[in-house]
Order: sequence, then structure tokens, then C-alpha cells
Amino acid sequence: MPKFRQIPVAEQKTRRKGVAPEIVAEYKTYVQQLEKGNIGILEFSKNENVELARKALLEAGVELKKYVKVRRKRGENALQFQQVTQREWMARYRRRRRSSGK
Repeated sequence: MPKFRQIPVAEQKTRRKGVAPEIVAEYKTYVQQLEKGNIGILEFSKNENVELARKALLEAGVELKKYVKVRRKRGENALQFQQVTQREWMARYRRRRRSSGK
């Protein structure tokens, strides 16, 4: 028999899956510091989670209402990120959806 319990909606929203708000807040500073036309590079040690950082950068961009393109730097434990226009973001998104539908 399952165990039933209730929690407030506000508590559930803080428990959502994804990146912790403290981590997103840290990465917001990196997105805010990035000047238009530049590429930001974050280098990580071997024991740091690069995938979590990538998700945090994307989420920080969403919260700041900025379009941020993030990619892993080849051969290194680093991420490259840059601010793009909405048009560039949408073109990339459409291209990705079309190619995955084959």
C-alpha cells in the first residue's frame, strides 16, 4: 500500500529537478560579465561536473532573458559560451529539430 502525504506547492517548486538555484546564481554572474561579441571560456578540473555547469549556464541565460549558446571545448575539460541573438538561437533550434527527425 502506498504512503500518502501532502506538501505545499511552493515547496514542490523549490524541489524541482534541474540545477540548484545557488549554482544558477553563480553562473548568472558569468553570463552577465560576458560582453556581446566575445566568447566566454570556463575551465574545469577533472573532478568537476561539466554537464551540470552547461545546464546551469543555459538556465542562467533563461532567467536573465538572454540567448546563450554553450558548447564543450574539444580535447579539454572546458565550456565555451556566447550570447547570440534570438534569430541565431531559433535558426539553431530549427536546424537541430529538422536533423533529428530523419
